[in-house]
Amino acid sequence: AAEARVDARACEARIAAARDACEKVLADLQVNRFDYWDIMGANQLLMAEMNAEVVVSAQQFYAKRLLEPDVNRSIRDQHMSQALLKLKAQLEMVQGQSPRIAVMAHNSHLGDGRATAHERQWNIGFLARETFGASVRIVGFSTYDGTVTALAPDGDRPTRQPLRPARADSA
Repeated sequence: AAEARVDARACEARIAAARDACEKVLADLQVNRFDYWDIMGANQLLMAEMNAEVVVSAQQFYAKRLLEPDVNRSIRDQHMSQALLKLKAQLEMVQGQSPRIAVMAHNSHLGDGRATAHERQWNIGFLARETFGASVRIVGFSTYDGTVTALAPDGDRPTRQPLRPARADSA
């Protein structure tokens, strides 16, 4: 038991160090935004910030998964929603008008989780509907055949699972 506590503390320390390093890069981009804007331009700065936010968000998600096994993928979809809002704000600032944005996502990220067995989970489709209301159009996609790597129902380890064949009358 004592060894497990030492391992857990060491793991938490590594997670904290990785989090701090990721957040430092993102904070530097944000604090020095106008300097970077002059150097690389608005679009490149936006991409740099969003890429840094992806790293920070992923680090937060996997750290939580490690320390809190019941964390669900709502955290990832929250990041997607925040990225969408940031993109919208940036485009409005640069273009001077409200943009039309298309988001491609797998059906599992677009449906309404309240209508499923995962009713406590929300996703980018739900968040977009709540944020943008009737102006949202949702178009999802799925896969036709093959396999997918996903967490097993017990959430322990990822496994390769076969996909159900597409319906004969699907496009």
